[in-house]
Amino acid sequence: STSGRYNIYAVEEGTEVTINGGEYSFSPTKNQKRAYIYVGAGATVYVNGGTFGKASTRDGYKEGIKTDGTGKVIITGGTFGFDPTTWLADGYTAKKVGTTWVVE
Repeated sequence: STSGRYNIYAVEEGTEVTINGGEYSFSPTKNQKRAYIYVGAGATVYVNGGTFGKASTRDGYKEGIKTDGTGKVIITGGTFGFDPTTWLADGYTAKKVGTTWVVE
């Protein structure tokens, strides 16, 4: 992201985004202090894998993921620098290993 806001920005009713891998981080030199994933009302983001850095220290974005209204994030895999348990799909767990969380 170069906007300083989000790496993944899903808006509009019916929008679906699938993340299967990749490394997601913010540039410390571009004041990027928001969530990695933003999901607006009616949109869904599926996270099957990928490596996400630490969450922001900015108020309102400390969870690493931000949803509005009926926006959904469904996580089935990946490594996170923040606790992803709020968004885990049924039957999946997040195990803390050092400073990261691994979804299985």
